[in-house]
Parts: sequence; structure tokens; C-alpha cells
Amino acid sequence: MAGTAVSADDAATTLAAFRACTDIGDDTARLACFDKAASAGGLAAAERALAEARVAQAEAAAAKVEADRKRREAEAEAEALAARAAEKKAADAMSFGADKDRADADEITATVTRIVATPVGRVLFYLDNGTIWEQTDSKAVRENRILNTSVIVKRAALGGFVLTISDLGIVHRVKRRR
Repeated sequence: MAGTAVSADDAATTLAAFRACTDIGDDTARLACFDKAASAGGLAAAERALAEARVAQAEAAAAKVEADRKRREAEAEAEALAARAAEKKAADAMSFGADKDRADADEITATVTRIVATPVGRVLFYLDNGTIWEQTDSKAVRENRILNTSVIVKRAALGGFVLTISDLGIVHRVKRRR
């Protein structure tokens, strides 16, 4: 590539000499200028150097196009992997606790989007992943402290579940309603 750059510079110099000859008004002087510029194969060398430079530029452009294509493919693959991971996480969250015989994840993390009191004094926790968990213990629930808060639902002993309010460390026993 360095040799091509030098040849391209030489070619540019030779071409500049030819262009300078076109400005000469006297026919004899102009012809002598062209003869001098073309001597020792200057024109042919300049044309070869320019052709080599064009080939090098075309190869560099092709390499850039290929690199861009590979980058786009890698980005698309990364996006597809992230989408599959998000779908799996959502599917795991939706199935978590729904079937006692199913061996799914041990816990999920979500955000409380809504809290509804039941007629028997318990609370339904609506989570942002679409699941609903019903409180099974008799602890008081302070709705204003829990709404829009991150929670972790974990498997407990004997097949039950506990909902832990992450920021407050409050734990409630729950069962999956939906």
C-alpha cells in the first residue's frame, strides 16, 4: 500500500506536468513540454499508478462494505439473542408458580403495579409481568409504601411462595392467582 501511495504521488506529479503543458500558448513550446513530460514512460507510469490507486481504493471500499455487513449481522444476532432472552424471562415469569409440578425458576423479580384488598382482608398484588399473587398471611399491607416498588417472589418451604418487598425487606406469604 505504501508503494502504491508513492506511485500515486508520482502519477499526480506527472499528470500535473501534462496539465501545465496545456496552458502554454506557443505550439512548439507546448509540444516540447508534452515531450518532456512523456519522456522515460512518464505517461504510462502515471496511468499505471493511477490504475493501481483506483484498484486499492476499490479494495478498501469493498473491505469497508464487508466490515459493515459483518457488524450489522453481529448487531442483528445480538438483538435476536437479547429478544429471545427477554421472551424466555417473560415466559418464565408468567409460568412461575402456576403449576406446582413444574420445575421452573426459583424466583422472579417484578414491580407492583396495583394492589387490591379482598373481602376477607387480604391483598392481591398485581405485578408488571402480568401475574397476580394473593396474600396468604395476615400481616398488614401498607399500599402506599409498596405501589411501584420492586418485589421478589421466591419459592418457600413446602411448595409455598413468599413475596419480598425489596426496598423495605417486608415479606408476605403469597399464592399465585393468575
